[in-house]
Amino acid sequence: MTPRLRTASPADAEQITRLHVEISHGELVTDAWRSTLQADLVNRLNPESNLGAFVVADGEQILSHAFGTLNTAIANPRNPTGLVGRINSVATHPDHRRRGYARQCVTSLLDWAVGKGCGRVTLYSSEAAVGLYEEVGFVMQTLENDMVWKQEDHKETTA
Repeated sequence: MTPRLRTASPADAEQITRLHVEISHGELVTDAWRSTLQADLVNRLNPESNLGAFVVADGEQILSHAFGTLNTAIANPRNPTGLVGRINSVATHPDHRRRGYARQCVTSLLDWAVGKGCGRVTLYSSEAAVGLYEEVGFVMQTLENDMVWKQEDHKETTA
């Protein structure tokens, strides 16, 4: 069979979870987290959700995926709809890399976001994937005042 791009469905949740875990998180994964991710995908892989997901599959086997979310912020002149996209995961099985599958998935995810009215999409990239994202139009952003707060760093103050 020839691998083909398609929209992900709830039936794909188990394979997407497995690939996401193998490629993205390795030793950080617990069985509870894996179960939570898979259940979340089953519940949210539908057209009404704010989760978009695309896969390249060869028959029933998923070779690559990309999924991301749309969230609503306050509208402003640079973002009149207030929609902000975030690509959460892009993964391709190591045996099937360098064939354009991730690019197909990411491009479809961007088209999905634009179709929903989103004009800005962000992601975190590994060093190895920067070239792919630049090829589809992402630019590196380094903001002097870009800050993050993580609850895990402040357990004693939020308990």
